[in-house]
Amino acid sequence: MHDIAQVVSLDRAGDLKAELVASAWGSRYSSALRRGVRERFGGVVTDEHDFINFFDHFILQQRQSDGRTVLEQFLARGRSHSEPERTLMGSWRDVVDGIFEVHDPDGSVAVVVSLPDSLPHRLPASPGPARHDPPG
Repeated sequence: MHDIAQVVSLDRAGDLKAELVASAWGSRYSSALRRGVRERFGGVVTDEHDFINFFDHFILQQRQSDGRTVLEQFLARGRSHSEPERTLMGSWRDVVDGIFEVHDPDGSVAVVVSLPDSLPHRLPASPGPARHDPPG
């Protein structure tokens, strides 16, 4: 993973994540997303952080009607990405839930420490979330 992070810059990783988010935010997934928001939040989202976690799960982990995630479908359609970019995006399937403290942004990776066990990790970094309006 570290080698891929060196090949794909932090800025480019952010661009790739933005492409994925825009795809998930689009009309292709609007029905599934609205249904998920109704199920998770009763239709009204009141906490931005809860929604970010929900949306991340929706993109990376929730299986769609064909059994694939939004990320897997995006990778299947995205033929214009380089092999290192596709490998980096594919690594996003390996979701790690936990509480981490960022100690050192280090180029295209972030050095974080897991608070429960104090173990350091080097993770491919991406810029923070952009502000988006909910789908219509």
